Amino acid sequence: MSDESIHEPRPNRLKTIFLVSCSVALWSWAIWAYVNNHRSVSGDDLNGLLPAAVVHCSAQDAIGPNPVYRGEESSAFTLIEFGDYQCPFCRAAEPEISKLLFFHRGQVRYVFRNLPLSAIHPMAMQAAVLAEGAKASDHFDELHTALMKGELNPAALGKYCSELKLDENKIMSSASAKQAVQADMQFANKLSFRGTPSFLLCGPAGKVMQFGTVKDVDSYLTSISGFTRN
Repeated sequence: MSDESIHEPRPNRLKTIFLVSCSVALWSWAIWAYVNNHRSVSGDDLNGLLPAAVVHCSAQDAIGPNPVYRGEESSAFTLIEFGDYQCPFCRAAEPEISKLLFFHRGQVRYVFRNLPLSAIHPMAMQAAVLAEGAKASDHFDELHTALMKGELNPAALGKYCSELKLDENKIMSSASAKQAVQADMQFANKLSFRGTPSFLLCGPAGKVMQFGTVKDVDSYLTSISGFTRN
């Protein structure tokens, strides 16, 4: 009696091994995906999930001394944008940030900090100082939106201030508003930020992470929370 009558033919045996290996791999992936999407995030649990760049500074330093939050203040994460009001990429990121805050509502809040690139954007510094000055009268959000969406020229800035009953000349001569912008710029330079927008994300463990785009932040928050959009 030949071996072929006793043992399974070699091609069939290899096919069986291949199918079993694929099945094991699929089950392993399914278990990993389930655990990853249903895990809670706290403390050092973020260690294995960080993006490429971890920034060595405190969350409070990253957020800044006088933040105006968009989103729920109790959120575990804080997204900080270092931006320029005349930068087309910052302007394009605005609707993406709004979507992020909506889809991850209760998870993340947002803070804008100034990095005016005056060498290429001549109105950026004036816009930044005006926005900082608007914080004193609780009109930062309205002026920020106007500056990001509208025209940026002397007449337009005067119009925005007039509509919000802001004293443009008083703000532009305010030492505190100018110092706030300079503090943002100095911190950005300390982190070697050269372009806008630049993004930081502060996590619940106090870690500060750098991201390239709002989409990257969205993907990260989704991956660690198992968040499902509805």
